[in-house]
Amino acid sequence: MPNKQIDDFLNAINADAERRRKEIEEATDKYIADETAKAEARISREVYLSLQRRAADIRDRIGREKAGRRAEQREKLFLQRLKLTDELFDEARARIEQAVASEEYAGILTALTAEAVAAVGEHCTVYGRAADEKLICDTLPASARFEADGEIALGGVRAVSENGRLAADNTLDSRLEAERERFIKDSKLILD
Repeated sequence: MPNKQIDDFLNAINADAERRRKEIEEATDKYIADETAKAEARISREVYLSLQRRAADIRDRIGREKAGRRAEQREKLFLQRLKLTDELFDEARARIEQAVASEEYAGILTALTAEAVAAVGEHCTVYGRAADEKLICDTLPASARFEADGEIALGGVRAVSENGRLAADNTLDSRLEAERERFIKDSKLILD
């Protein structure tokens, strides 16, 4: 019977060894599965974050390109509007120059001079184009004096009171410029 005991003992050792092998194998399989799941989760997270970063970069790039194109188009539109405005006011300037060359200009200049003198008082200096000196001087009160002003290109007058505190700009140049500014503002040619 000792052989039977030895066989039982060996069988018990083999059974225990087999049980432990299975436990180790299961533990190893579980460890590998856990580590694989962790690695897959980490890789999945990294891929997701990488995709998010790339998507954000693409959105930013597209946004910059879109804004750049929009700015280019706005600039082109602004320049086209500016060109049209310049053409319009060049035409207006030409018509004013024709009116200044006509016989009606004397009456217009008389009215402009009277308005400017009335605004600043009769003791004043009236500035005008050298070509208009005779027309202006004929309408000035005795207490006013005339000085030629090379900056007045189209015509009209500018008057300054004797003490320099009051001034009236009744030049066709300033009126045309004021009209240009009003036109730009009212016609919505400025881009917001």
